Amino acid sequence: LQKRKFLSQIGTEDEKTRLRINPSLPLNRCSIVDAKRPYLVKRATNKKDSCSIDVMYFQGKSESVLGRLQTSGVLSSPPRPSVVPFQSSDMARLSRQEFSERILTENLIFVDWDMCQLSVSNLQKYLEQGNHILVDTSVPAAKSLSFGGSYITPRGRLYHVDVHCRDVALCQTHIKQHFDKACQEYGEVITFCVMLIDPSLKSNCKTFCVEELGLVHLPHDHTFMAITFGIGRDFLSRL
Repeated sequence: LQKRKFLSQIGTEDEKTRLRINPSLPLNRCSIVDAKRPYLVKRATNKKDSCSIDVMYFQGKSESVLGRLQTSGVLSSPPRPSVVPFQSSDMARLSRQEFSERILTENLIFVDWDMCQLSVSNLQKYLEQGNHILVDTSVPAAKSLSFGGSYITPRGRLYHVDVHCRDVALCQTHIKQHFDKACQEYGEVITFCVMLIDPSLKSNCKTFCVEELGLVHLPHDHTFMAITFGIGRDFLSRL
């Protein structure tokens, strides 16, 4: 209980500091919260659970994974869903309700623990940061979107893959292309962090990565909640 109060207090003080430094910050916020620690946003008002995010970790050697990826039987037989690098012209398909409302929740996207609204400016920002963005070629509306990027951690190289879709074949195609790019660029052991917005894809994704790609599943699975909330007037009055 004391730990919960301490963490909640840290979050409150951080929010106060941010608002003092920049009073123009929007009062409606988005946050990713550990599903087992909802008390971290206890002081927020108008809370709304947007969706759950399943996170899984896998590890493998680049050369071994590449060998598996080049095997014809890794994915289902053609025709396979076509996934290509994002271009600004794709925004028209991503903006349609069939994707922004039926695939996404509250039009939110997740990129390596960062959460924001789907927009051209935000996608451009992630591209400039070095993220690899893929989208399927479905028309008139897209059915999937994913982000991939890498950085070094104290435990070695990590590559995050954030998949926004609700279709098994599309999910596998996005993962395959991101893993292939990572293994082509980095000839070493890689830890993959895979984030999914659809819980129904978790089991299939785990089987695909372990049995088809030969990756080791690390025991760090976790579920998070994407929460939208407002900063209450009582909170502002104490600044």
